[in-house]
Amino acid sequence: MMTLLFLFLEWNKSNRLRINGRPRVEKVTHNSLTVKWNRPTYPFPIPSHYDVYIRKASDSEPMDCLTTEDGVCTLTITNLPMNTEFVARVRACCETEQGPLGDESRVITTKNLAYKVKDESTERPHVLPSLLPVYDVPCHVERNEELKTCTVIIGKNYEEGLSQCGKSALIVSTPNAGKTTLLQGLLNYIMGVSDVDDFRLGFGPKITNSSEQYPDWVTIYRFLEYEGNRLDRPLTLIDIPMIQKACPRKEHIKNIHKQLKSVFKTEQQEVDSMCIITSTNHSSLPNEQLDYILSIKYLFQSNLDIDICCFFTFTETDLPHDQNVLTMNEITINKSLFANLSAVFQTTGASFNAIWKSNFQYFRDFLNHLDTCHPKTLRSSLEAEVPATDKREKLKSKVADLQPEVTKGLGQLVENKTYVDTISKRQNDISSMGDISFTIEEIRQTQEQLKPGQHVTNCVQCFFTCHENCKIPDNEKKIDCSAMKDGYCTKCTGHCIWSAHKNMPYFFRYSCVEVTKSYKEMKTSYEKEKGKTLEFNEYLEHLNKDIEDLLARLHDKVKRITECNNELQGLQHNPLAGSVSDTINEMINAEKLKKEIGYEKRIEMFRELEKFSNLIRVRRN
Repeated sequence: MMTLLFLFLEWNKSNRLRINGRPRVEKVTHNSLTVKWNRPTYPFPIPSHYDVYIRKASDSEPMDCLTTEDGVCTLTITNLPMNTEFVARVRACCETEQGPLGDESRVITTKNLAYKVKDESTERPHVLPSLLPVYDVPCHVERNEELKTCTVIIGKNYEEGLSQCGKSALIVSTPNAGKTTLLQGLLNYIMGVSDVDDFRLGFGPKITNSSEQYPDWVTIYRFLEYEGNRLDRPLTLIDIPMIQKACPRKEHIKNIHKQLKSVFKTEQQEVDSMCIITSTNHSSLPNEQLDYILSIKYLFQSNLDIDICCFFTFTETDLPHDQNVLTMNEITINKSLFANLSAVFQTTGASFNAIWKSNFQYFRDFLNHLDTCHPKTLRSSLEAEVPATDKREKLKSKVADLQPEVTKGLGQLVENKTYVDTISKRQNDISSMGDISFTIEEIRQTQEQLKPGQHVTNCVQCFFTCHENCKIPDNEKKIDCSAMKDGYCTKCTGHCIWSAHKNMPYFFRYSCVEVTKSYKEMKTSYEKEKGKTLEFNEYLEHLNKDIEDLLARLHDKVKRITECNNELQGLQHNPLAGSVSDTINEMINAEKLKKEIGYEKRIEMFRELEKFSNLIRVRRN
């Protein structure tokens, strides 16, 4: 019997070390995999070791061979490339013989860059079960306290000396649009996170909270590492802060320009696109935000407008119904994209997976769109070219002529509104008595000519009398006026340049006169002018319409003053150009300084005019 068994084993010698079944995968990382296999079916001879053969699934090259120790049936293979397919086979061996090669394993794929980054990252404290674990990626952060810029470098070159020429975009976000969440979603896309992965990547709190701690800083995100990620070149995102209430728009734009000059390389001050991030919850953008976006466009010199793409963000699980978020006044959107921010860090599930895939499609579209954009060069300077002397004097004369017209119109506005308010409050008295008398204060403006040889120096930009008895008759020599120092005025509110000043041959005086008026007489006179009889409500409606018409005429005059002053400074198409609101505020400041009779009421009417001007712009948009 023993003889027969010996003969059978000798006959089956090549098969007694055969391993049944494929090698199985126990663990896979971005650069390693662990395989496990069964022992041979026969109890002896006992294998002393195993030879494990591995190769790339796409290669026809011979397999690399690794040897286990102590006959264990598992092996971890390291130093493998990311996101690569492999197959493995195993052979059992003993001191005197080798078994046949076992079956080939199924294709085993190493993890992508996301897992590599995850292993190098710090896990955030897990707050809610509905949120996936988030790992804050390691970043190199460089801060420039003087220029107020923060550079966040993600990754590194996988080849020494590799060129870092890539694509770039400005990021301009409206308040509460989810910019930080969107940028972290883009980070996940770039690093290769998929909808089925059980984790997400993010930026650390020092970065995510920086916009609150440093609201006027520019943050630059540089994605350098692109071996294994979804970029084929480096990407730079320049996050520009939104305008702050404490900082005037002109100063803010100057600061942005200075910061951008420091961000870009000296030899290549270019950007490919401007990306606006705004929420679909906004039905429109406020005027100051539209002005800001238009100002940022001007920072780049080109015959063609800078490319603009827009991410519309929302948090509902349904697609947004209202895509008309931006008021398209002078702003052309070249690419519209959508991002549902509710799925960026949520737990995986059918609905969230679908949203995640949709977001990723838009991220892909955004990066592909950058490849089609032509870069625009940053302006070297925001300094403007002022007009020639003759042109300048004509513009100053226009402003000087319009200013008293505005002041006179404001006085009329005070009277009209006072009259309407009075009869509205006393409607019952009018109904019962048929007439009422009332006293109002009229502010009268009179023009007085100056004596020969006397000159009054006025600033056409601040609307302020800077020197009441100036000895210099020539406007082109106002630099020598005693109110000037180093070419700038020491008296007016804006300390404007000398060339913004002009001699006037007259000045205005204001007086306050109490006038008693009759409702019946005023209404009869008005009806005679209109050629028809009016009921009280019709009369009131006409009076309110007259007030609106007067506001419209005042708005047009202030707008013309604004345009003249912008042209005087060479700022017609410059982000530093003043707006109607800026001009109104300058006029208010001048009224506060001069404190001439009736100034408080005029300031009140200036506020009404400002509201009306903003309303006109909203209607136009």
